[in-house]
Amino acid sequence: MVTNAGEAWEKFIEMDKSNICDSINDKVYRADPPLHFDVSYNKEASFYDLRGDFGIILCDSSRMDLEETLKEHLKFLWKEYAEESSNRLTSEADDLKNEMLKRLREI
Repeated sequence: MVTNAGEAWEKFIEMDKSNICDSINDKVYRADPPLHFDVSYNKEASFYDLRGDFGIILCDSSRMDLEETLKEHLKFLWKEYAEESSNRLTSEADDLKNEMLKRLREI
């Protein structure tokens, strides 16, 4: 939904039907429950801002680029946290790992 040209507008991405992390070790994952991200557009700064699950905060110049950046960021988080041994992670990082393992399921 786009509001007046001078106002920021907001949307959200809910990744319940879309596959994510599809190139990690030739496996495809689905979020359960769906991941939720609030997206806003700042017309004055000309960028999209995204905030949501797993503490993710991103920005990009287009909505399409923002969605690609999100997918790449989720892949990065999976490799760096979900696949890492818990004894090599801080307690906060291990919490993120456990949340990811709980919510992202291989299909």
